[in-house]
Amino acid sequence: MGGHASLRQQHAPRCSGFYGTTEDCLKEADLIVFWSSDPESTGGIYAGFEGTQRRLWAKELGIEFVHIDPSLNHTAQLLGGKWLPIRPGTDAALAMAVMHEWIVHELYDRDYVAEKTTGFDEWRGYLLGVSDGVPKTPEWQAAETGVPAKGRAEPRANMGKPQDLSRRRRPPAPASAAPAAPPPAHNGLAAWCS
Repeated sequence: MGGHASLRQQHAPRCSGFYGTTEDCLKEADLIVFWSSDPESTGGIYAGFEGTQRRLWAKELGIEFVHIDPSLNHTAQLLGGKWLPIRPGTDAALAMAVMHEWIVHELYDRDYVAEKTTGFDEWRGYLLGVSDGVPKTPEWQAAETGVPAKGRAEPRANMGKPQDLSRRRRPPAPASAAPAAPPPAHNGLAAWCS
C-alpha cells in the first residue's frame, strides 16, 4: 500500500539530482515523449486518472508532446503534439537511430556512461556500423519503422541549453534561490520533431 510513494519519500532526500516527480517534470521538461504509451485509456495502478490533470498542466505550460505509437491514441488526441506512426514491433530500430544521433552529435552524458555502464564501446561500434557495416542512422530505420528521417542532420539547436522559459506560467523563484542547472543534453528525438 503506497509502496512507490513511500520508497520515493524514503530515498529522495538522499539522492542528489532526484528526478521524475511531477514538479520536476513541469519545471524542467520542454518535451514529453509517450512511446507506446496511452495513459488516457490505460489507468494502470492509478485508475483515478489523476495523471490526466498533470498532463493538461504540462500542455498549459507549453511543454511539447511527441507520441510514438502505431495508432493516434486517446492521449495523442487529447494533448496534441507530434504523432510518429511507427509500424508495430519496430520500436527497437527507432530507438537505435535515436541513440545513433546521441552518439554522432555527442548529446549523451559521457560521464554517466563512463561511470555507470559496461559494454558502451561495443554498442557504440554497432550503432555506428563499425562492427557490421550498417550504421543505425535515421535513414536506416525509416524503411523498417515507417518514420521518416526528416531533419536529422540538424538537431534542434536549443537541445540541452538554457532557454527562455518566460512563456511558462510558473511562480517566480524566491530571490535567494540559486538558479537551477540546465538538464543534460540527451534528446536525439528532436531531429524527428522539428
